[in-house]
Amino acid sequence: MEIWQSGGLGAILVLAVVYAVRYLPTPVSGRRSLFKTLPVAGMALLAAASGGPGLLVVALGLSALGDYFLSLEDRYFVPGLLAFLGGHLAYILLFLGLATGQGSAVLQGLVLAYGLGFGIYLWGRSGAYRWPVLAYIAVIMTMASLALRLAPPYTPATIGAFVFVLSDSLLAVRMFVLGENGRLSGLFSQLVWGTYIAAQLVLLTNLGNFVYN
Repeated sequence: MEIWQSGGLGAILVLAVVYAVRYLPTPVSGRRSLFKTLPVAGMALLAAASGGPGLLVVALGLSALGDYFLSLEDRYFVPGLLAFLGGHLAYILLFLGLATGQGSAVLQGLVLAYGLGFGIYLWGRSGAYRWPVLAYIAVIMTMASLALRLAPPYTPATIGAFVFVLSDSLLAVRMFVLGENGRLSGLFSQLVWGTYIAAQLVLLTNLGNFVYN
């Protein structure tokens, strides 16, 4: 990997750790929103500077916008959800261009079963958000299904896509099952952030035209 790319990733990791340690447990504030938005916004800039696919830059940029909205009050949840939905649509288009086969029928079936089961699980728990949440589940599971069709050089991206699904699943449980004040809420928040950053970093480095020496 080129030195400037390595340095960029290092800076992104530092920002992600600063947010997790210093700002994640704190109330809504401008500084908290800034530090939540910077890591993935930095990934979008790094993808663009590395000559990565335009759809990857769009996916990361929309994810950063979603991070910003979700760092605000609850009334910005739907705009945040829509931003992430757009990001996943960009990943879907990117994966369609890279897909080489149908993937394992068994794994495709498991993805479908998980999406349906999780949607049913959240139906009675997500209240007024149930329809946006169900639409989001359909989109992210489509992204995961397409990730199974990527060629072997993109196996890390497949793993990253499923780590993304894990992160969003944990987020949904924290929001709609545990609640903000649950005993496990803080732990889940850290797990959501850690898996989310890991997923985006894997997708960035595997799809972003990084140069390895």
